[in-house]
This record gives sequence, structure tokens and C-alpha cells, in this order.
Amino acid sequence: MSHLNCLRSLNRADADPEDVTQGVMSPNLASAYRSLKQLASVGILLWASAAVAAVAVHPQTENLTRLQQLLADRQWQAASAATWAMLAPESRTDDLLKTECELLLEVDHLWTQASAGRFGFTVQEQVWQRLSMTPSASDPNPDRADRFRQRVGWDRFAPDSPEAQNNKGYFPSDKPLTTGKTLEFGCGDADCSIPRTEVEEQVSGIVGMLPALNRCLN
Repeated sequence: MSHLNCLRSLNRADADPEDVTQGVMSPNLASAYRSLKQLASVGILLWASAAVAAVAVHPQTENLTRLQQLLADRQWQAASAATWAMLAPESRTDDLLKTECELLLEVDHLWTQASAGRFGFTVQEQVWQRLSMTPSASDPNPDRADRFRQRVGWDRFAPDSPEAQNNKGYFPSDKPLTTGKTLEFGCGDADCSIPRTEVEEQVSGIVGMLPALNRCLN
């Protein structure tokens, strides 16, 4: 067999090195070729497995890409909705505690990067920490969550207003979350003139987010 025919035969997918190299390559060289071919097959299988694993580890990849685009377009309110849909799909505080830290921190990073440090959960956490635990003469509201809402502007500005888009910590905008606890109202007098009512407790999104964020940062 000529060298040219040998090379052509080696390029065939079903070529057997022992058949096409006889009389041209030494047994050692043919064995090395066989080993390389086997290694190539193993490499392809490992690459395919890694690709499948990457998709499995990041099931939110498509949602993160959409969030990144919304942030790049400065559609802050739409990005807020997309953020909460990822992190708290059932609108419960438990959702946040079950969210993988990798996902939560990536979402926060996208917000911080797109807003040049003006928006994001870590920014909101910094605002929260600056609020005193006890009210003062200049900030008399005893509810820390209410004072936070005032500070970031949730109770003062509409989401599409220039003030909201320039106020540090406004976005992601608030999302009421249920805690799983039931609150009971009514029947406060002997005649039970107020009907008994049961509602599920709701808290501000920042109240639910802080424990999840601290878990991932510490």
C-alpha cells in the first residue's frame, strides 16, 4: 500500500489501523494511533457530559439572559418583575431561603453592574443597615421596614418616575411575600360584631430577602 493510500485509509472513520498500516507503520506506531483514536472518543464523551451538566447546573440560564437584556435596556420595573419571578416564583419567603446562592448572587451582580452600583440587593442591604434599629426624632417611624420604604422611595415615587430611577436602592422594587403564618382578626367583643377573619401574613420583599442574602454572603 502506498503512503498516499495509507493516509486516505486512516482518514476513514471505520478504518482499522492494523489493516491500513501493515507494511507502512511499525506495530508501535499503529498501537499509538489506536490509543489516540480511543482517547479522542473518550474526550468527545467527556465534553458532551460536561455540556449537559452545565445546562443542568444552570437551569435559569435563559431567565438570566432575559434579565441581563432588560437591565441593559434600563427597563428597571420589568427587570424587577423578572427578578422576583426567578427568586420567589410562589411569592413566599421560603422561596428565597431555598434559592441557590449562585443564582441569587448572580442576579445581584447583574443589577449592580447594570446600574453602576445604584441598584441591587446588596445596595438595599446597605441602606437597611444604615437605618437605626430604634426610631429617632428625625426618623420617628418605629417600623424599620416602613422606614426603609421611605428611604429608598417606594412610598414616595412611582416606578417609572425620574426620582425612582435616580434614587439609590429603589430597584428591584418591592414584592410582598407571604410567610406561611396565619393572622386572625375579629370577634374582639362579646357579641362578635366583627366577623372572624383569617389572612396569610405578608412582609415586604426586603424583609424576606435579607436572611437569604446574608446566608449567601457569609
